[in-house]
Amino acid sequence: MVSLTPFNMAVDDLKTLNTYVVQGLDMIRGVAADICSVETGDSVNVDVEELKSCTEAVIKEEYDAASFVEAAPQLIQKIRQATEADQSLDWKKELASIYEAARQKQGNPADHMAYKDVLRITSRREEVTSSQSSEDLIMTEDVSNTQWKDPITQKDIEVPVKNTKCGHIYDKMSISIYIKRSKHPRCPYLGCGNKSTLNMKDLVNDHFVARMLRERSQHKD
Repeated sequence: MVSLTPFNMAVDDLKTLNTYVVQGLDMIRGVAADICSVETGDSVNVDVEELKSCTEAVIKEEYDAASFVEAAPQLIQKIRQATEADQSLDWKKELASIYEAARQKQGNPADHMAYKDVLRITSRREEVTSSQSSEDLIMTEDVSNTQWKDPITQKDIEVPVKNTKCGHIYDKMSISIYIKRSKHPRCPYLGCGNKSTLNMKDLVNDHFVARMLRERSQHKD
């Protein structure tokens, strides 16, 4: 049987890439907030369009990586089955087929939470279509008025961390305690479609929300 070690290493690298994708999208949100605070007139519209394009590109990279990661175990299983049956397998063709099937299941970048965040931050209400849910319409509100509550304690978030798998935000201390004390921790947000086990490695610091909380605190002072 052909060695799958290099292949598995590539898959691990793509899983790590997702962390950087989340951080990159946070940076874009920060840039969007900066643009809206310092620019006016047509220059804002031009820069916002560029940010939207950039956001879509990053999301597509995220979808591509996720599709490959999803396809990997299916390919490994087919390789093992072919080896046990002493049959040849065009693994490159098989990978392309499985990958494409996984890619087709990915959504539209415009429906991604990060893309909606950019629309919300830049107050592009006209971009939110009537076909979207009431939750999506809330995304158009001024980001400065957003209340970040921890889903576990229902208190204001102090140190925000984001789940790289579903995008939900928690307070770092609260979610850490929850993970340690739960046998099978999952995203604590009611109705979240992410049913995978929640680990600390799935969490990254949300620098954008931290910035918003810091600025809000300074305004109060």
